[in-house]
Amino acid sequence: MLLDLRQDRYFRVPAALTDETVDWLNKAGSAPPSRLLKLLEAKAVVRTSERSAVELNERRVIVPEQLPHPAEASSMPLRGALSVTRHVASSWASLRTRSLHSLIASRRRRRGMAKTQQEAVSRETLLAYERARRWVPLKKNCLLDSLALDCWLGDRLPDRTLVFGVTLEPFLAHCWLQTPDVLLNESYDRVRRFTPILVA
Repeated sequence: MLLDLRQDRYFRVPAALTDETVDWLNKAGSAPPSRLLKLLEAKAVVRTSERSAVELNERRVIVPEQLPHPAEASSMPLRGALSVTRHVASSWASLRTRSLHSLIASRRRRRGMAKTQQEAVSRETLLAYERARRWVPLKKNCLLDSLALDCWLGDRLPDRTLVFGVTLEPFLAHCWLQTPDVLLNESYDRVRRFTPILVA
């Protein structure tokens, strides 16, 4: 299964190309199969002028456990709740006016400029964010809420990543935010069903 960031879509690699594609993915630094390149061009994922620039950006991810639940979930001050609303609304607007490719590129630039010093975020803080999110009159969605939480965290947890995963039978797509150590906005029981295909 491939994720086309430019056109915001998933599509399945044909069975006849599966073995070649998996072999390429397991060999860092190797050239992509010519038949795969032709498929990517036909699907408008890769332009003809970009053929020579296609390379494997190998980045593996391990799904960690989630933070333990605190004895009591704290509430968020009004200013913090308004900040949550602002970030959710801003992310909602971005998803309707920009491509996923543009959003991921912007996120990578921000992460590249983030402070390297790690600032801890407690489970209580994340739960307070979730409680404030319930008051925002926009339907919950994994991509929307992962982007909103990512923006809200700012310079905290600079090693966090946005992960996209899929299941094949049946096809389901999901995304979540995590650090190498903990899941930030999803449960392990749900995430473990998905195979990560993109780490941003």
